[in-house]
Amino acid sequence: MTRSNPLQAAFNAGELGPRLAARVDFAKYRNAGARVENLTPLPQGGLTRRPGTRFVAAAADHGKRPRLIPFEFSTEQAYVLEAGEGAFRFFRNKARIIVQPTDATVTNGTFDTDIAGWDDISTGSANITSGKQDPTEFNTLQFATTQGLLWGQTNSPARACIGIQFVAPANAQVLTATIQNGVHPSGSTSFTAIAGIYQDSANTVGSQVGADSAAFTAGAVTFSFPSPPVITGGQTYWLVMRSTSAGRINTLGCANRPNVAGGFGTTPGAISAGSGGFPSNTDMRIRIRMLTVTADGTLNLNGNGADLAAAEQGVATTMAGQEHVIAFDVLGTDDDKAAIRVGSSTGGDQVLEEVELGVGRHTVAFTPDASPFYVQFLNRANKTVYIDNVTFLASGAAAAVPLTLEAPYQEDDLQHLKWAQSADVMYFAHARHAPRKLERRGHATWSLVRVPFQDGPYLDENIVPAMTLQPSATTGTSITITADGHSPFQPGDVGRPVRLRPSGEPGWAVITEVISPEQVRAAVKRAARWRCRTTTDSISPSPPTRSMPSAGCRPAGSSFWGLRAASGRPPRTGRW
Repeated sequence: MTRSNPLQAAFNAGELGPRLAARVDFAKYRNAGARVENLTPLPQGGLTRRPGTRFVAAAADHGKRPRLIPFEFSTEQAYVLEAGEGAFRFFRNKARIIVQPTDATVTNGTFDTDIAGWDDISTGSANITSGKQDPTEFNTLQFATTQGLLWGQTNSPARACIGIQFVAPANAQVLTATIQNGVHPSGSTSFTAIAGIYQDSANTVGSQVGADSAAFTAGAVTFSFPSPPVITGGQTYWLVMRSTSAGRINTLGCANRPNVAGGFGTTPGAISAGSGGFPSNTDMRIRIRMLTVTADGTLNLNGNGADLAAAEQGVATTMAGQEHVIAFDVLGTDDDKAAIRVGSSTGGDQVLEEVELGVGRHTVAFTPDASPFYVQFLNRANKTVYIDNVTFLASGAAAAVPLTLEAPYQEDDLQHLKWAQSADVMYFAHARHAPRKLERRGHATWSLVRVPFQDGPYLDENIVPAMTLQPSATTGTSITITADGHSPFQPGDVGRPVRLRPSGEPGWAVITEVISPEQVRAAVKRAARWRCRTTTDSISPSPPTRSMPSAGCRPAGSSFWGLRAASGRPPRTGRW
């Protein structure tokens, strides 16, 4: 039989599987192959050899398996991310992006104990201070039984000072002391007060440890210690709160708390256990926030919304004209921002104009034209934003180093990491980590920041009449929200959104401090119609038990995030 060998002029249908071997009626059959190996079909019909591979660089850690993620802004600006354990590295044009060695160094970029080496160039009443971020907290002191304690100089009898006895759980610094205030039976009147930490001397207030707290007006709740008193683990101390003007309030109570020793007095030295008629069944609620003396320090940029909070450091180098890369953290709630600029003179921006950056880790590249140059961190908002871990990449290195951006993902996380890109921004989702976005501003200028969700996501709305939330105000960056009939707040809730719907358009806020399981401090993002007690409220899934969005995508103009289903409940999705 004559054998037919028809001409196959095109192969642009690719490779067909065995189940299509007899489908001669299939339109693309004549342009396909049964096996196309090491070849790439071309749209014009021909075949070309597939490109080979080449060795570019070793992985950051040979013992950890990374993932390669394409970051494609355009055909001319494309990158490959090496997502390794705890960090991203960057590749471009078949090579790693590297940072050349420099002799420029940052003085005191970790702020462990102070902010020495940094100059305060703030304007007006804004300022910079040393602080602590994410402290290890010990023995939250919350005491209560049944009746209120009246405090203030105009009480009868006068109770200018209240002392509470406590045992230090570890070598630590005292950051804040919080008391929850209620309404005095005869009417509360505002007054000023300060707090101090004192040694115990046979159940009596002894000598003071460190300095007093900043003054506050009763109606607020927290005493802050600008110079935190240092206490020794295992020793007994007194927290003494002292009114400095006439007034009176009632302290709030709660049930099922351990009793403690305390006392009233006209002066701190007059206080002892039970003095001044202090009841043995103490019903005050006190929270003392302490942290270890080795806890992580920060540079605090304390803004007021009108003036500029700014810190500056002059940096000397013999390598002017060479690109430098500075890395640092911005800390705060998800929607906080700080800015960096670099000048050839103090307060200037001749080298790098002001760049605003979100909460996360950043690398910023610039080329100084002279020495010294001046690095500045700025905050224009009406709140405190924190800077930490400031360093120059390749500072003191003998050779160039890869550009590296720290990330929270461990090796086990990488295989479940999801991403979606929109122009210069790539969004990451993982069930065990808060959503983040990678922002590109230049070949060596990258940011990995938290995604600042606006008004959500939330758990199911509360509609139980006996469970309410009471905001202290409708606007402001430091209002209090008090729960009645339930205890919804947990340690670690900082950054958690809360929605309040007294009527009509709901308002929402972000938690900035957890005072107790029933009370938090928050920054209002959108005001509700008016201040009132509301039963129709919603709270976001709370850490550490909440599920994070494990998948996301970003079509034009919107972000879609999905929560993994848990406990038999349907998965949650949302658009923001």
